[in-house]
Parts: sequence; C-alpha cells; structure tokens
Amino acid sequence: MGTGRMSVVLKGLRGLWPVTIRYQLICGVALVHLLLMTIFVFDLVGRQREFLRQQSLEQTQGLAQTLAVNSASWLLANDVAGLQEIVRSVLQYPGLRYAMITTDEGKVLAHTDPSRVGMYLSDDVSRNMLRTGSTMQTLYADRSLLDIAAPVVTSTGKMVGWARVGQGQEAIWNSVRIATRKGVLYTLLAIAAGTFFAVLIGKRLTSGLDRLLSVTGQVRDGRRDLRMETPDAGEVSRVGEGINQMLESITSGEARFRVLFEQAPDAILVLDTEVNRFLDANTNAERLFGCGRDELLNSGPERFERSEAAGPRLQGRACGYFAGATGVSRAESAGAEAGIPGSASAGASIENHILRALDGNYVVSERAIRAVDGRELICEVRLSRLPWQDRNLVRASYVDITERKRAEEEIHRLNAELEQRVRVRTAELQNANKELEAFSYSVSHDLRAPLRHLAGFANLLTKRSSEGFDEKNRHYLCVISESAAQMGKLIDDILSFSRVGREDLRKTRVSMDEILKEVLLLVQHDVKGREIAWTIHRLPEVYGSRELLTAALVNLVSNAIKFTGKKSGAAIEIGYIAYNLNEDVFYVRDNGAGFDMRYADKLFELFQRLHCGDEFEGTGLGLANVRRIVHRHGGRTWAEGAVDSGATFYFSLPKKREVE
Repeated sequence: MGTGRMSVVLKGLRGLWPVTIRYQLICGVALVHLLLMTIFVFDLVGRQREFLRQQSLEQTQGLAQTLAVNSASWLLANDVAGLQEIVRSVLQYPGLRYAMITTDEGKVLAHTDPSRVGMYLSDDVSRNMLRTGSTMQTLYADRSLLDIAAPVVTSTGKMVGWARVGQGQEAIWNSVRIATRKGVLYTLLAIAAGTFFAVLIGKRLTSGLDRLLSVTGQVRDGRRDLRMETPDAGEVSRVGEGINQMLESITSGEARFRVLFEQAPDAILVLDTEVNRFLDANTNAERLFGCGRDELLNSGPERFERSEAAGPRLQGRACGYFAGATGVSRAESAGAEAGIPGSASAGASIENHILRALDGNYVVSERAIRAVDGRELICEVRLSRLPWQDRNLVRASYVDITERKRAEEEIHRLNAELEQRVRVRTAELQNANKELEAFSYSVSHDLRAPLRHLAGFANLLTKRSSEGFDEKNRHYLCVISESAAQMGKLIDDILSFSRVGREDLRKTRVSMDEILKEVLLLVQHDVKGREIAWTIHRLPEVYGSRELLTAALVNLVSNAIKFTGKKSGAAIEIGYIAYNLNEDVFYVRDNGAGFDMRYADKLFELFQRLHCGDEFEGTGLGLANVRRIVHRHGGRTWAEGAVDSGATFYFSLPKKREVE
C-alpha cells in the first residue's frame, strides 16, 4: 500500500474516533474490556481444549493397555471366542468407535465389528504400526478420532499381537464450543458493565469540564468576575481551584496593568487596524486630545491629524490609516540619516509606519496634531505591534514635544547668534593678538635701545671709575649694569612666554629620553665646577611638540640646578610614573632650597617668586612657561616640597596614541 493511500486510511480512522472526552472514555473502556476478555477467553478455551485432549489420550492409552494385558493369555491359547468377549466388554465406554486385537502379522482375531474378524490390516497406518516394533503408538489423532495401538506381550516378554482402540473426539469439541459461547457471553457482559460505569464516570467528569469550558469561555469574552464552584475534592475541582487562582492573578495583574497604563506619562492609545478605531486610551490621551474616553474610542487617528487631506486607506493587514504628516522634523531626518533603529525616514507616510509596526518594528516619528479644543501640537509618536491572538493591534504612544520643539528652535536661533558672536569675537581676538604681537616686538625694540645705552654708558663710567670714582659710586654703577642685564633677560622671558601661547602646536611621537639628553647638554654650562649626583630614569615616548617639551624640561632642570646651588652634596632625580591608564607623569626632584607648601599654588603664576632675588636670581616666568606648555598638551602641573628639604615638580601628559 502506498504512502498516500496509507495516510488517507489513517485520516479515515482518526475521523471515526470520537472527539469528546466522554465518548473517548466510553469507547476506550469498551475496547479495553473487549481486548482483555478476548485474551482471557482464548486462553481459557485453549487450556480447556488441551486438558480434554490430554485426558482423552490418557484414557484411550489406558484402555488399549488394558486390552493388551487381558488378551495375552487368550492370544497364546488361540481362543478367538474369549478374545471377542474381551473386546465386547469395552463397548460400554462412551465415544468408543472401535476396538480390535490382531496378531503380530496384522490378522484381526477380535473386533467390535464381528464382520471384520479374520481380515488382515492392509492400510498404510497399520502396516507402519506392524513395522515399528513393540511400543505403544498413537496411530492417528485429529479433531474426530484418536487411534492408539498397544503391543500384546507374554509373560516371557515375547510380542504376540496388538490391541488397538479408536476413540471419538466429538465430546471434546462440544465442550470447547460450550466454553467459547460462555466466554463470549461473559465478554459481552463485561463490556456492558464497563461501558455502564464509563458512562457514569464520564458524565461526572465531563460535567465538571463543561463548567470549566463555560467559565473559560466567558473569561475569554471579557468577564473577570466569574469563579468556578468546586464542591468536591476531585481532580476537576483542583483544576477549578487553579483556574480561580489564575483568574484572581489575571484580575490583579490587569488591575496593576491598568494602574500603570493610566499613570503612564505618555498619551497611549490602542488602535485596531481592522476597523480603524481606538480600542483603549489612558487619561493622558484624554488630556492631550481634549476629549473623553468614549469619544476617543469612537474615533480613528485621522480625526486628530492637522493635515486636511486624508491619505489612501491601507490595504491587507492594516485597513485604517493616519492622514499624511505636514512635514518631517530635523531630528527625525537626522535619526534616519544616522541609521537609528526605528527612526522614521524623511518623507515616509504614516501608512508605511503602521505597516512597519505590524511587521514587528518599533517606529518613531513626529506628527502635527490638532486637539478637539483647537490646540495645535507637535507630538512624537511611537508605534509598535501588540501581540493579541490573530488581531492586528498597534500601540500608539503620543508625547507632546511642542514646547521642546519651540525650545529647540530658540536654541537654534541662539546658537546661530552665538556662532555669529563667536566669529566676531574670534576676528577681534585675532586682530588683538596681531596687535599684541606687534606691540611686543615694538616694546622689545623700544626697550632694548635705551637699555643698551644705559648698559653701555654704565660700562664706560665703570672703566673711568678708577680716575675719580670712589667705592660707593662704583657700586652704584655695578647695580645699574646688573639691573639693565636683568631687565633684558626679563624682556626675553616675556617674549618667550608670549610665543608659547601663539605657536602652533604640532604634535609628533617624541622620545622623552632623547629630549632629556638634549636638555642635559644645554645646561652643562650651569653646572661647571659643581658636583651634582644625577639620577636619570628611563622615560617613555609621548605625543607632543618636541620644541615646547624641550623648553619645559630646560626650565625644570635649570630650576633644580639653581636651587641646589648652595647645597653641598646636591642631588637631582628625573623620572617617570605610570600614574594611570590615561596619563603619564614626569617629575624633576632636587634636594635644594625647597619651598613652603602653603604657597605651592603661586609657583606656576607669572612673576611669582618664593625666594629673594639676592638669594636666587630669576624672573618668575620659567614655571609659568612650563604650566602653559603642559596645559597646551592637555596635561597638568603641580609641586611638592618643604623649606630646606628640596622640591619635586610634576607634570602629566595624556596617553594618546594618535597625532592630533
């Protein structure tokens, strides 16, 4: 049989099987009883048949053995009359077909049918019996006849003939038929009794199930106040209790959902796209659209669109529609261009948005809305599909962004004004920087000329001092020369500080080890004749301006050399600390004059000195230059120290692996 035909047969058999639990139970019980009783009856009848056949065999064998024993002496005496009398004595046995006594050659000496006396046995069964020997044999056995032959043996053990008995089997099969009829009757009675009890149990069981179906059907239709009666303690009652608990959980869950739904900050509506009507709305939706819930639920979304033109009706999955929007906002366009998931693309209609929402997407767009009371609003609308059986529902969440859009427009306007002001201020600052640069060079030139004259004439007077100046006058001239030199250095430092702020910052990968080697060569003239214990640690590569970082290190190392000038056993240490993942920290430590930590915040300010000029020379611009250079690299500076115990100056550089 082909696969297609087999499937058709199986479908037909499944169609015959009842679908209700009650009839399935009745049919199942009937089939089980039929199967079990059939097995029992077949087993019982088979056992009885086997027992009766064995009993008949034993009786027939016993009768044949008796004939053989009783006829041995008569057979030796060749007394045919006595043998015939012995044969006639067994006619009283029920079911006996025949009995005979023969010689060992097969001649019939006595028979229940006297007409057969004197004949020889010539059939195949008899000839086989005569050939096989001197043991008892079952010559023939079927449903109608059992033929047993027993050898006739003398007292000396000599076989002289055969005693043969034929027993009919009709009684056995009559008994088997009677037992079969009784078994069928008992089977029918068992099926009837089982079916009766199945009907009673099925009725009791399905009555509870009918109540369950009734309650669940009404719950499906929206009723939540129903509870199922559970009078007994059966399984159906326990199921009913479970359903009651489930209904209570559903009721409490719906109450919590309703509270969340009503207290949601957005205006939320549920749209049935099949009928183009709202199914539900929260309180904020009533406030936003300026109408009651009943009016909202009798409306479609197109009623609140600001555009007067109604768009085409959606086909297929969504039959309702929103009217076309009046425009797409910059935020919406930016979201679409940036690839933000769910952002509505510029120019896309709300019909496409609904179709995308029905496909499982979360769609966000901005819509122009007109409330019932005439207010015109701009709302952010979020659409998403609600899984609800086979209905096409869409959740629409409205957020009033009118004030936000106005604020955005105001921000855009203010930003535009600010950008214009920044451009103007930048131009003014550039002009001011140019003027300041010109002024710096002019001041530098104008100041340097009189300083040169002052220093020159002071030198001339010093050369002539031996002719008429006393010691005091010569001291005055020395002070004038030194002050002029100090002022020249101050002018140079101011110009250097000004250039640091104006220079373009060209960052490259530079080795701080190489920069430090250059710095140590530059300051060699400051350490001539002095013994300083240098401790130099390995420094990493950084990204920065090689020229500016060199200037910063020169200032810090020069400071350390200067402030250890009066220290015997001067020591200077330059190193690096892996401070954190974002910055590298470098330090210059000395054991010189140090400073009071109360004034540490003034160290890096312009013209701030914590030591007298007579004690340590300088202009107060070196550390200010260091701070300005480090800040331009995005780092920071700080210092630690104590009076007469040395100082440590730190600066950090960001760990950046790209050239800006």
